[in-house]
Amino acid sequence: MNYKNLSYTISHVFLMLFMYLFIVHRYSKKKTAGICIFSFWTLRLTDYLKLDLYPDSQMCYAVVTMFQIFVTQFTGIFIAKHRDGKLLFAGLSASNYVIAGSVAATILYMWTQDLVISMLGSVVVHTVILWILYGRIRAIWLRYQEKETEKTQAEPKRKAEEEHTPQPVMEKGGRQDLKILPQQEESRQEEKRGDESGKTERNGEGESGQPIQATELPLEEFFCVNGWDGIFRKLRLKLELLYPFEGQDIECVKMQLGDLRELPKKYWSIGNNSFLLHGFFNYRHIIFGQQEENGKKQYFIGVPGVFQNQERIMATMFGFPDFRTAKTAEYKTGNFGYWYRLF
Repeated sequence: MNYKNLSYTISHVFLMLFMYLFIVHRYSKKKTAGICIFSFWTLRLTDYLKLDLYPDSQMCYAVVTMFQIFVTQFTGIFIAKHRDGKLLFAGLSASNYVIAGSVAATILYMWTQDLVISMLGSVVVHTVILWILYGRIRAIWLRYQEKETEKTQAEPKRKAEEEHTPQPVMEKGGRQDLKILPQQEESRQEEKRGDESGKTERNGEGESGQPIQATELPLEEFFCVNGWDGIFRKLRLKLELLYPFEGQDIECVKMQLGDLRELPKKYWSIGNNSFLLHGFFNYRHIIFGQQEENGKKQYFIGVPGVFQNQERIMATMFGFPDFRTAKTAEYKTGNFGYWYRLF
């Protein structure tokens, strides 16, 4: 084999390996591996057309390259458990990943004119990058695919429930009323009984009729009255206070996962965010803080981490697009800080 054949072969091996590792499988590991091997040999045989049989034909090179792109993307779709647009991202990521190894091989070959050294360099670069990606983002990325698919599957169910929601009907006198379906009458009565029970509790009596002594104002009611400022003031009385950003007067509280339930109920789901969980289990905390921008207070949730480009991609994907270093630094890369999102 010449240089080009070897370089393309190594790239195809790592391309299929990336697809195998970073896509949630539809089939068994053995069958999925077999599909990837078949795709590898398809790519390898088409390489023979453009590199050996018709090396001077631009038309052959263009057609074969387009076919190989199709094979790569189709392989990802075929082996994936959940077939959606995110698979295109996985295929493009795989293609971009193998380019790094190919470039390294080219540079080494031009510099040394040694085929063995250049191929070894390509293998090393491919392996190191894959090892880093595998350790840093594979688990997060696979969980993200699973969670997004669950949301997609739940959407039809939600729409079906909305279709059974009573719709406003205009009465003759111009009054709007609701058309109640027979099967909804029972649940409506249960809600009514629940409301009556709630009224009794709010009036200070339990089931036994004895007064209930409230020790503190429920946080959701506190939030309704005082907004985010009230939430933060209450949390800072209960949790550890810190100023995590050097030279900046940004006050924060140090939170555990359970403390997220102190936020309004509609924000509890952030506790299932894969990126937030990744940062929490690495550093054992997250932060909730307030900052002032143009005279207006802003509130945010922060996830600890170190700024790296691949981490930035995942952070943005999971809703934490901004990063602030803990210590004053000219560059963010390699420095510890917090990925954060504003409320």
